[in-house]
Amino acid sequence: MSAALALCPFVAVRSAVCDELGLIEDEVFLECSLVDDYGAHGEELVDILRAVERSTGLLLDPGGLRRRLRGSLALVTIGDLVELVTAAAARRH
Repeated sequence: MSAALALCPFVAVRSAVCDELGLIEDEVFLECSLVDDYGAHGEELVDILRAVERSTGLLLDPGGLRRRLRGSLALVTIGDLVELVTAAAARRH
């Protein structure tokens, strides 16, 4: 398990979002939408998921996230990604 995940799934997600979208940490909040608030596009969303997987060593389930959101990744918030990481960590242990 990475140091970021050991601290908090939010840290891993925030780091990936900042790196992929060029944001600073103070701009990233749980309730913010990756698309509406940060202007992320489809490929950037995939890049963020992959960056979180690399930093945490976890295999995320974006299909489960898509199903929960009825097929639209446009509704994904930072909090949704944190929940995805938390669920993947729980499956691992």
